Amino acid sequence: MIRLSDVSKTYGKGDSACRALKHIDLDIREGEFLMVLGPSGSGKSTLLNMLGCMDVPTEGSITYDDTTVTKLSEDARARFRNEKVGFVFQNFQLMPALSVYENVAMPFLVAKKKVDDRRIKDLLEQIEIAEKANVLPGKLSGGQQQRVAIARALVMRPSLLLADEPTGNLDSVTGETVIELMTSMKTAGQTIVMITHNEKLTVHGCRVVRMKDGAIAQ
Repeated sequence: MIRLSDVSKTYGKGDSACRALKHIDLDIREGEFLMVLGPSGSGKSTLLNMLGCMDVPTEGSITYDDTTVTKLSEDARARFRNEKVGFVFQNFQLMPALSVYENVAMPFLVAKKKVDDRRIKDLLEQIEIAEKANVLPGKLSGGQQQRVAIARALVMRPSLLLADEPTGNLDSVTGETVIELMTSMKTAGQTIVMITHNEKLTVHGCRVVRMKDGAIAQ
């Protein structure tokens, strides 16, 4: 269970202050696929940053099971993030000078753990791109790059997968395929939170939360 209690986030001070999140109360159940829907500027990405321990709220608390991550030090949050959270981004964020295999292996290196060669190869087979293990990302299509990004996000078996507009740079057919792939690769107990502005994609989620002006719309 992930619990956000009265979470607010303000950037800047005084007249230039911008309140990106306003008193968010949200429980996310273990194993669910939660869709967060809303227009640009509604606070979706800020919410995802909070869930991924990339940032901390100005007010309120965020708890994962028995761990209140908002009370952790920056280093402890980084360790928690590396161990528990996987990220999939709209623009893929693959390392252009590294091969497909090396990109998927990167989380092991960041966590200073031994690279699990079998795990990487199994994932590349699952995403049907094993034959391109030694290819650079620039030689792949957008859909193939997002598949690699998904494999990289899942390689450490995170309990939480966060997806930030993962289909935003893809055509509609490829986007549907990517969402179906994420759903099919989801393991028991793994939680997925995906933000999107595409109403059609909400059919893939277990639950939809709608945001507007930094708050959860009623």
